[in-house]
Amino acid sequence: MQRTAKTAPPAKISREFTARLDRLAPDQKVRAIVMLDIGAAKVTGGRRARGERAETVTAIRETTEAALPELDGTLRRFAGRRLAAHADALGCMPVEATAQGILALASLDHVQAILENQTISAPSS
Repeated sequence: MQRTAKTAPPAKISREFTARLDRLAPDQKVRAIVMLDIGAAKVTGGRRARGERAETVTAIRETTEAALPELDGTLRRFAGRRLAAHADALGCMPVEATAQGILALASLDHVQAILENQTISAPSS
C-alpha cells in the first residue's frame, strides 16, 4: 500500500504539516527538519562540565551517523537530498524531498519526528 499523508504516523508529523503535504504537487519539494533517534546518547537534566557536553555531542553525532545510509537511500528514492553533511548536536538533519519522500522518512525507525522547515520573518508594521 502506498503511504499518503492521511496514513502517515501521526506521532512523527504534525497535523498541520501533514495537511500542507497533502496540498503539494507530486513533484514539488519541501524542506523539513528530521529529528533522528539519539538512543543511548540522550541528555539528562542538570548542568554539565564542558568536557561532558562535548562527549554528549560526540555521542549524538556518532549515533545519528548510523541512520544516515537509510535516510540517504529513502531520499534518493524520492528525489530528495540532505541539506547538511551531518546531523547537528541535537540529532537534527535538514532535508529537501517530495511529500511522499517526507512521509517515507517518517516510516523509518531511526526517525523520531519531522518538523516543517519554516521561514521566520519579523512581523510587518
